[in-house]
Order: sequence, then structure tokens, then C-alpha cells
Amino acid sequence: MDHNPEDPLFLFLSHIAPHWANADDPIQVPQKYVDRFPHIVNEGRRKYAGAVAALDDSVGAVIAALKSKGMYENSIVVFSSDNGGAGLENTLGGLPVTHANNFPLRGAKTSQWEGGLRVTACIASPLLEKPKRVSNQLFHITDWFTTFLRLAGIGKPNEIDGYDIWDSISRDRPSPRTEILHQIDPVWKEYALRWNQYKLVIGSYTNASGYRIDQWYSEEDGFDPTFFDSTAKGAITCEDLETAQRIPCAYTEEPCLYDIHNDPCEYRNIAADKPDIVGLLMVKLNEYNRTALPSRKLPRDPRSQASLTGGLCQPWSA
Repeated sequence: MDHNPEDPLFLFLSHIAPHWANADDPIQVPQKYVDRFPHIVNEGRRKYAGAVAALDDSVGAVIAALKSKGMYENSIVVFSSDNGGAGLENTLGGLPVTHANNFPLRGAKTSQWEGGLRVTACIASPLLEKPKRVSNQLFHITDWFTTFLRLAGIGKPNEIDGYDIWDSISRDRPSPRTEILHQIDPVWKEYALRWNQYKLVIGSYTNASGYRIDQWYSEEDGFDPTFFDSTAKGAITCEDLETAQRIPCAYTEEPCLYDIHNDPCEYRNIAADKPDIVGLLMVKLNEYNRTALPSRKLPRDPRSQASLTGGLCQPWSA
């Protein structure tokens, strides 16, 4: 509130509200927020909804502050997640559960499947030329940096990965991005690359319990499908998991290929039908891998303990 509205402002606010807190109490949320959702039967889902509601109130407070200072009319507010949620699959690996749900997508947080990678974002601004719409175009989180530079009147530096996507967002023009390198992990031998509508998947991360997060997860009574509006703009619809025709793939032994436009839930491996696409994506992946730096596992630094800073996670060393 002390900011001079005449000066430009970049504010980055990273919430931890829906993230799991600790092993013995994964979701910590004031009871007044939990009480907003008596219709949600599953206790974990009810608490998770409360955490998201608290987050929503916090975002509302930021918007209200911008408006009170007369800054909102010239502001662009981006609200985005960083990865898919962690839910039922964590119990199988002995980890805390936040009761998130990535329905109807495959996989979850830490996986290269759509449930771990595909997230929503919301942009609010009076500067949008075509507001109040849904975009299903391909964007990546690195694109925000380049886009913000353009909006601030700063040119794009050479050799950075992000694209300027403002015309796609504001004017509904085609996205300049056609490719995303999702994963190169030589330690777990896990690779994933998106090119246009196709996605190549090789290998899989395995957690400490030897479990691979590669299924379609839902807790018992944890998700009420009647809350899901398949007719809404941007809704992802897939065939019923129990009756869908699936084409499996031994992804730890060979490349798998999925058509994300037509099969967003990754039911059918089409590598055998499109060997030319597999070959093209393998060439692209190998080129990325050629310039990748070696993985490093640094030792733990005792100065990083949040207990030393009152529970606050923050930089601890220059």
C-alpha cells in the first residue's frame, strides 16, 4: 500500500496455501474456510477447498489494493499454477496427501503425464482487447518473462526460451509456441517432448517406494463428477476410463506417442501408427539433450532449514 502509483510495479506473490505443509498435518487451513463447504463429503477435499478459498480471498485483497490505489486500470494480473496437484497417488509412496485431483487427466505432480504438466491460468486486465474468453493454445511458463518484458517496453534478450504471447492472450492470435521440452532427466532416464499436437514420452520417475505416478487417480468420495461441467469452455473431456479403448505402451523400454488434441487423457499410444513423428521428435529430443548440462546433486545446507527463520522459506545464502 506504500507503493507510489506513479512508479511501475512488478509484484510476484507465490502462495503456499494449497501446498502440503508437513507430514503429520498436510493441509492447514482456518476452520472458517472449511465451514464454507459442508456439501463436500470427503474431509480432505473439504479442507483442500478451504485452502483454495483462502488463497482466493488473498488474491481478492491484492486486486482491491490495486483498485484503491488507482492502479488496476493499467495492470495485468496473472494467476497460474506451477504443476498438477498431489493427491491419492502420494499415499502409495508414503508421502503426505493434499487431496488435489487432476481429473480426468493421467498422472499427477512429479510426472510427465498431462496431470502433472497441464495447468490452468487466469489473466485479468482492462488492457485485454478480447476479454472474457477461454484459450486452449499452447503456452509455457517461460513465456511470461518475455511477455512481461514486452509489456514493460524492454526488448527480448538473445537466446532465451520464452516467447512473447501477449498478442495470443489479448487479441486471440495464434500462439508462437509450437514446442515444449517437458523433461530431460538422465538420472531417471525420463524424457518428454511436446510438438504441435503430439507428445513423446520415454521413461518414468520412480519415487522412494518404487512407485511410478502413471495412472488416473481419484479418492473414494474424493471427487464428485457432478461438479464437473463438460460443456464449459475449455473443459477437458475424455472417454470413460473403464470403457475407453486403450493402447498401452512400455514407456520404460520404448518411446510412446500421444495425440494430445484428440486424446488429452493419454489413453492410446500411437507410436506404431506414426513412426515418422516418433523419429522427428527423437531427433529434436537428442538435440536438446546434446546441449543439456550434467545433473548435479548438491549436499544439504543446514542453513536452509526454515526453522531458523521462524518457518519462513526464503533465500539463506548469497
